[in-house]
Amino acid sequence: MGCVKKTKCKRSGSRIKPFVRLAVGAAAATGVAAGINAYIASRGHRLQSYLPFRHDWYQWDTGRVAYFHAGSGHPVVLIHSHNAAASAYEYRQIIAELAEGYRVFVPDLPGFGMSDRRRRPYFPDTYIRFLLEFLRDVVRQPATVIASSLSAAHAIRAAVEQPELIADLVVVAPTGLIESTVKPEHPLPLVSAALRVPVWGQSVFNIVVARSAIQKYLRRQVFRNPWHVTEDMIEQAWLTAHQPNALEAPQSFISGATWLDVRDDYTKVTQPLMVVWGRDDVINPYVRNAGALSANSQAAIRLIADSGALPQEEQSERFLDIATEFMSENGHAPRRSEDTTE
Repeated sequence: MGCVKKTKCKRSGSRIKPFVRLAVGAAAATGVAAGINAYIASRGHRLQSYLPFRHDWYQWDTGRVAYFHAGSGHPVVLIHSHNAAASAYEYRQIIAELAEGYRVFVPDLPGFGMSDRRRRPYFPDTYIRFLLEFLRDVVRQPATVIASSLSAAHAIRAAVEQPELIADLVVVAPTGLIESTVKPEHPLPLVSAALRVPVWGQSVFNIVVARSAIQKYLRRQVFRNPWHVTEDMIEQAWLTAHQPNALEAPQSFISGATWLDVRDDYTKVTQPLMVVWGRDDVINPYVRNAGALSANSQAAIRLIADSGALPQEEQSERFLDIATEFMSENGHAPRRSEDTTE
């Protein structure tokens, strides 16, 4: 049927046209964004074994989990922190020296590094269960666990849930020790929401993990000394963040879905516990956590000067001295080279 009055048809048409133009424009923009995402993805390549140590695979709920291992003796498990480009690369400065006296395991956590990155949500229980089952199935004896930042919180909970698997614990700047209405390690709620939008989420993530953004983040927030950030470090982070489905686990991290309150757990840790903090950490400052740390009177606390959020990288020799002295005091002295061979 036609319009009764031509003027009404014209008015109706004039109101519809802007929405049509908007829809067409949005579709075109989304197509362009998808094309740019595909181009950026094509510039990366599958992450290969990136540390000079033997690596193997552990089949777990999330798929294959890659882990590096070296040395022999008392087992030490190194658990890296969570961020948009996280991986076992974080511990590259200390693995070889630790392996001279210990049996060292360094996994790429589920959703990071060379490990499978399935499309699924990630929660604290994901990483707590992974750590406990990795200790049970791969390490197979009580181990020293060294964990950083958010992973340190997960390790604290794991140590309370199954203390028989963790002989002693070294935590680096653990999160979740203080009450906060805004989780300090997740300051980007709008970015988190944007990451969930199809196509555009990948575009936002590509901006977050651009080489320039990685360099800025590392130099201004992670490290005390900007010169510590090398081109190799930036390239490794960029490549790690450009694997297929690379945004899945970081999306959970940025949203706060993997954050864990461990104030109560921290008081219940019965194993020997060492807390290490970079004195110049600006992401999760020691001064903000100092009061909470006193809740476990048995915990030893060490501050490392001239270091930011990752003293195991920035002041690796000092960190190694602290960790090995702590393990030796607990009956886990380094194996002498003539004792055994791997």
